Amino acid sequence: MAEREAALAHMLQPLLEQEALLESFVQEANAQRKYEDAKSLRENLKEIRAEIDRMLKAREDNRPAIA
Repeated sequence: MAEREAALAHMLQPLLEQEALLESFVQEANAQRKYEDAKSLRENLKEIRAEIDRMLKAREDNRPAIA
């Protein structure tokens, strides 16, 4: 079980880093009034978050029920 958690953490790490970068890029684009860029970056951020959520849900779905 710990191996599976470690593998998930390893797979999530780049996505979490991308999420943090995209958040800062969105803030920068808004500060510079580059609203079209910010919109595109928000879409990318939404996709990254959806992938993170998908991976976390898959982990939860594979866990045995605790009685």
